Amino acid sequence: MKLAKAQKNLTFNINYLDRKYKETTDTPFNEINIADPLLYITADKFNLQNKFNGTYEEYLDQVLKKLEKLLLRLNPNEKYLFSHSSGSDSRIISSVMACLKAQGKAKFDNVLFFCWGRPEEELFLKLMKMGGWDNFIIKDDFMDNAFDVGEEGTSVNGWNSYMSQSKFWKGIRGKGDINRSEYIFLSGADSYAFEATYDKWVHARTFFSDRGESIHRLSDIFKDTLFPFLTYEILNLNFMIPPEWKNIPDPKINRDKIRTDLVGKLGLLHIPAQTLSYNLNFTEDRKKKMINLFNKSKFKKDYKVEIDFNDLFKNRQSWSARAWGFAVTVYEKLI
Repeated sequence: MKLAKAQKNLTFNINYLDRKYKETTDTPFNEINIADPLLYITADKFNLQNKFNGTYEEYLDQVLKKLEKLLLRLNPNEKYLFSHSSGSDSRIISSVMACLKAQGKAKFDNVLFFCWGRPEEELFLKLMKMGGWDNFIIKDDFMDNAFDVGEEGTSVNGWNSYMSQSKFWKGIRGKGDINRSEYIFLSGADSYAFEATYDKWVHARTFFSDRGESIHRLSDIFKDTLFPFLTYEILNLNFMIPPEWKNIPDPKINRDKIRTDLVGKLGLLHIPAQTLSYNLNFTEDRKKKMINLFNKSKFKKDYKVEIDFNDLFKNRQSWSARAWGFAVTVYEKLI
């Protein structure tokens, strides 16, 4: 929004009306484009001339060792909110924490583990028990409009879903709201960190636009952020390994082979993994308001846009969810 507001002229990129359109370096506004990352992120930054010469098992050990060093650098005087799903990244990080705690190298009593609600709760609690953690909280998704998305006041900052409005720190079961200014947000990353080669990673529009927008937003919301798998130490190692080790599906927990094998080394393959899921718990009043906000929007009027309202509420990352977010919280405020 800040960049858009700085433009003298601002016109909508009509390519975005095509539901099958694939973005490259463009944005919803013709006057703004994303620079080619390779013009700014040069190969020497990641020592791409170096290759990992060890075995696959040695590589897995190196990932865990580097993760240990990163976690031991957590500031004991800061408070961390660890977004812990029941997927693979979270359990790798928390299991390494548990090992360090058992060895007496760190206590991590300044880390608060956060569960996203009922869809995650059962597996989350199993992972907490395995790690010996009791410093956790669970999102109260029984409450109406649990994540408070679908309102006009919070901008999604681009062609992004209403999920970019998520206020997950509100309404913690039995606790109320989290004072987010007190916490550094800690989280896993994304499959790109382990699956993609360097050239594909820097051109990963979905990563740099969607995930990048999310990281930037979280950095503004919380005191700071930390994504261990997106640190230089881990990324540099991942870009040095042979491409043939990457992006191999593994059915054990339905993740790529690398992360599955890391989970196996930590003894947690017996607990299933799932995709991060939310119970948004939309009220009928909120749904009606969202429909009304779109129907009266300048975006719909200017471009005769129609969205699938059933899809809007069922699929939080659909074209309809993104069109709603852009129309109501971006275009409405800029044009």
